[in-house]
Amino acid sequence: MSDRPCTSVLIVCSERSGSNLLKAILSQHPRIFVGPPIPLFECFRPIIDSYGELGDEANWHELVRDAVDLVAVNHQPLPCSVDYDTVLAETAGQPRGWATLVRAVYRIIARSKGAPVYGYKYSTNMHDLAEFMHEMAFSHVVYQVRDPRDVVLSTMKTGFVDEAPGAIAQRWRTAQELADAAASAHPGGALVQRYEDLVARPQRTLERLWDYLGVERCDEALAFHVDRLNQDIAVRSHAWANIGRPLMRRNYNKFYKEWNAQGVREIEQMLVEPMTRFGYRKSVRWFFRSRTREPETRVLREEENEFFRPQSEKWDEINRRARARMEGR
Repeated sequence: MSDRPCTSVLIVCSERSGSNLLKAILSQHPRIFVGPPIPLFECFRPIIDSYGELGDEANWHELVRDAVDLVAVNHQPLPCSVDYDTVLAETAGQPRGWATLVRAVYRIIARSKGAPVYGYKYSTNMHDLAEFMHEMAFSHVVYQVRDPRDVVLSTMKTGFVDEAPGAIAQRWRTAQELADAAASAHPGGALVQRYEDLVARPQRTLERLWDYLGVERCDEALAFHVDRLNQDIAVRSHAWANIGRPLMRRNYNKFYKEWNAQGVREIEQMLVEPMTRFGYRKSVRWFFRSRTREPETRVLREEENEFFRPQSEKWDEINRRARARMEGR
């Protein structure tokens, strides 16, 4: 068990590796709430200097207003609204910067659910992870990894990217190297777990998780799918549909059914070292259902794009104003 009190939790997990599932499960614990992903760090870190000296009240207030506007159009629904005055009150007396802003928003969201511990899910640009972890100073870090063959397959199926399997595999490898290095450097250590263990042996995996976090066992955690917020998230995109369903305990090794041996073996040759390190074995040729099957790419529904459009437009607007401020100096 970790000997430090749990005040904040970071989920580190590359895309299509079960981060939404882990977020949904953790948030069923009465002491913890992991907020839906809000791109505050991604949006404001690159442009923070455009606001000028944040000790100036006008500059800080402008940053807070922009952040609140971005939160209001988030692509995943939030359990509460986040208003300007509440963020100002939450950040009063603290060093002013993007980290204080992010912490404030997530604390407000967690508090709306009655949870003293806030959580954050990080699954995108691992190149910035070390800086993010350093500035945010999370008390606990959970690093989840998934079989890269299923990650590549799932990524191709979503329809969100247009990349060759080899490119996706290489991106996964780089992400694990960066995530592993950042998690290993965390002052309190990190809990490393596999997605496959979470779905196939959930009780055992969750016992280990609760012990690491130093919180009481939560038998209701696996009823995440009946939570209204998770149901609302699940219908917004096929990529999140599984958090609106009961735990799918055989939702792994899908590459055997939906891919062919040659395609999978090419990925394995690229990733033999990290696969071995995380305990993933080479595929067995006679387990494949087809010799020729290729992953099927899903076509995005128009309504799926609509959920992302307001946030994308607001992000563009904030960046345009940031460029105008920089050019005006």
